[in-house]
Amino acid sequence: LDVLNFNSSTEPKQPLRVLKFEKGYAKELLCRCKYFQVYRFLINGKNISYKTDSLSFHILLCYEGKGYIKYNNEKITINKGDTIFVPADSYELFINGNLGLLDINS
Repeated sequence: LDVLNFNSSTEPKQPLRVLKFEKGYAKELLCRCKYFQVYRFLINGKNISYKTDSLSFHILLCYEGKGYIKYNNEKITINKGDTIFVPADSYELFINGNLGLLDINS
């Protein structure tokens, strides 16, 4: 709540843009400020490689659909409403399914 400004304009400071698009996958920057950034991933049956850097943890929030995440010979199911905490400098993850994810990091 400390970083919210309820009196700001409704106009975005920067236009939304798709950063990456290929068959079965899209990545879009939704928001960026000095405190955090939010990307949206749309995954439709494509196996996506995902890795955090050494600077910050990430939070993956599934807002629609379902799929799974594989890492280090483990597999977890992810469904709408699930949140996954990914530590900084984590294992490489592989995400697949038909789902929408928000990737939040500082």
